[in-house]
Amino acid sequence: MMTFIYSTIFMENECYRRGYVVEPSPGPEEPLYQIVTTRKMEKVSPFKQINSCGQRYRPCSTAIRSFDGCSSCGGLSGLMDESELPDLVNFLVMNGYDINERLTKLMERKMASDEKKLVFVCSYSG
Repeated sequence: MMTFIYSTIFMENECYRRGYVVEPSPGPEEPLYQIVTTRKMEKVSPFKQINSCGQRYRPCSTAIRSFDGCSSCGGLSGLMDESELPDLVNFLVMNGYDINERLTKLMERKMASDEKKLVFVCSYSG
């Protein structure tokens, strides 16, 4: 099964920041399962409405936790931020994930949006 990792916008304590989410949620047998958490996705803007014409509504997402081990630093719930992207790549490669560059490039053109950007398509080979 393919795993999609996206960069998305979180709003926490009246601050906007980018973090990372995983779809679909990894299973307990995968190493990625150990570094994710489920969190409610608040609307980033009160002007953004859910489009009922075919868009999937997901009130929760599987977010990647920070590698620095700080669960409450700065009130940001310990979620991974953009500065930790090299750590994520190392984690994936060292734990049996294959990053599919061709599929990532193909899918990022099809799935581009302002709020959610595709970063990697990968698969776990265990």
